[in-house]
Amino acid sequence: MPHIEAEYKDGFVLSELEQDDKSIYEEGRNTFYDILNKLPEADHGPMVRLSLHVPKQKLDIDWTSVPDNAKPIRFKTYAIERNFATGETSDPMLQKIVFGYEYLDPETKMNVQKVQEIK
Repeated sequence: MPHIEAEYKDGFVLSELEQDDKSIYEEGRNTFYDILNKLPEADHGPMVRLSLHVPKQKLDIDWTSVPDNAKPIRFKTYAIERNFATGETSDPMLQKIVFGYEYLDPETKMNVQKVQEIK
């Protein structure tokens, strides 16, 4: 199952897989919410690595090398199939994951995205 994890300065790793994709900080939220809002950083220091695990592959971003104002990106695209004769639909099928980060370039004032698409 594709999932992300974030490692922090003190070695703490926050993983969607281990947390059953539930926030450990706010009820009703997910793990990515914690990462995006830097919630673990108060206890564990700044994020140093962001990883996406997909079958047979692990993509790492060295978070110490990204701009200070960078924010993680992870979008998932799903599709379903529908039988119009019966009205039955399939379970959602993961089609694509967009993974990386974005930041505001201080010189151009433009939003810059550094992402990979995994199909």
